[in-house]
Amino acid sequence: MARIHSFVPVTAVGELNTDAGHRPAVLLSST
Repeated sequence: MARIHSFVPVTAVGELNTDAGHRPAVLLSST
């Protein structure tokens, strides 16, 4: 459950930073 909860904000932040290309950075930071 924790993983899903953590994935929700990560996805939202990633979508917001998609233009900046910070999606991979956010995913790596969350991992």
